[in-house]
Amino acid sequence: MEKIESVKEHKSWEKENVATRSNAIFHFIVGHNTDTKITFLNHFLDKRKIDKVFMSLSLRTLEGELISRTTDSIENLQTYTFSICEILGEGNYEGSADIEFFSNVNIQIPYSAVTATYETKNGFSLVHSYARRLNDQEVEAQKTYKKIAESGWTIRDNNNVTSFASFYAGQLGIDTDINLTITNFEGRTEILKKKSISFQPYSTIKIIPKEFSKLSNFDLIGFLKDKPGHCSVELECPFAMFPRGLVGNYKIENSVYTDFKVTHSNFNYADLDLDYLDDTTVYNLIPHSFNRSVNLRTYPTFRAKDLKQASEIDEIQLLEGKVNAIQTNQNAIVETIVKDKVPCRIVNAIEVDNLLNINSECSVGIHTSEYDQEKKKYFWGYLGNRSTNSVLTISSIKNNDLFMKTNLNVRVFDNSKMIHETNITPNQLIMNIDFSENLKRCIGEAYYVVKSDPQSITIFSSVLHRDTNSVFVEHSF
Repeated sequence: MEKIESVKEHKSWEKENVATRSNAIFHFIVGHNTDTKITFLNHFLDKRKIDKVFMSLSLRTLEGELISRTTDSIENLQTYTFSICEILGEGNYEGSADIEFFSNVNIQIPYSAVTATYETKNGFSLVHSYARRLNDQEVEAQKTYKKIAESGWTIRDNNNVTSFASFYAGQLGIDTDINLTITNFEGRTEILKKKSISFQPYSTIKIIPKEFSKLSNFDLIGFLKDKPGHCSVELECPFAMFPRGLVGNYKIENSVYTDFKVTHSNFNYADLDLDYLDDTTVYNLIPHSFNRSVNLRTYPTFRAKDLKQASEIDEIQLLEGKVNAIQTNQNAIVETIVKDKVPCRIVNAIEVDNLLNINSECSVGIHTSEYDQEKKKYFWGYLGNRSTNSVLTISSIKNNDLFMKTNLNVRVFDNSKMIHETNITPNQLIMNIDFSENLKRCIGEAYYVVKSDPQSITIFSSVLHRDTNSVFVEHSF
């Protein structure tokens, strides 16, 4: 069984090495009433005090053909947004957006802190950077991956909704088998396969379970019974690629996406050798959701027994190999109670009801004693734009005394400058800050920055897009 490097081990390695390049790769869609926007804050300047970095944004078709390249010098303290619709013009396009940053000094982290928003006729969703190419130092240190074995993909296939995942074939391309393990709400599983598929260099590996089921004469829709299921995917990992993918669900009409809800995949921890902790209870913060119904969804690929999950309104037994979901209130903490040892990583998702449209999911981990040891003082992330109501939820989850004494400096930046700054001392364990009024004068897309005394706090932004009535939540960088 493969042993996965811990977060602590990887961060220690990063501190000992120099990175002068970072990158991230996103799936993009463009069409009628449809756009993908790539946004980032110049945290290089604000956090690292690096005066200038250079950026390159390459757009490719699904087959890997280069169709556009945009370059820029990143020097100002603001957010930067690139609308792929504006870059490519009219027409329907789908492919990959590869963003790279270059510096003459050490930027420390080889993966870029970038977000992509997907706006369609009936939906608005976001994902932070997930896939990337490994840098030369990582390849030389053999921090590479032999296979992609990912989970954390909720599938919702019916006659109107199609599930998908996308990975990237890397600079060399790849020939690979693809295996899907599909689990329905009853815990039944089905394995679907495609053999010896070739992908060109820089192409997108787009995986659609409905297509796999047709090849196998398998009734996927009947198997799911109109309830959310789960899919794990396994294939060879392209050379020098980090094996993360985009996963989600969409609706399409006349070849145009009308709803497109996404999150990122995560390691299939059922097949990995993990460290175990002595924690008796681990936690999840559930942020503001604009009074929409919320579930904490625990993907079935974890290895632990006798786990009980409790919210203010529900209590369930977490069953290994089953699709688990507990209903919870907004602005709450869900406890997972452990009888034995708990794995250091259990992957959850915060699922928010999007009424008549596809629900949104945000992939999250559990808050453990290991997380409490990581003291951070700089947090940042996506906040919204003029078309959104946006709320920031901040909590220490457990360290109430320290949290209530700390001073939080909160700033908001748009595509031109800082548009808001405030200092706050928390007066409750879970604190919400509403920025909806501030965003009415926002130019482009906005990010927040929170600075605090070093401690383990958790921050989410909750975003309601007024035009589509879509809600999603997203954790900070």
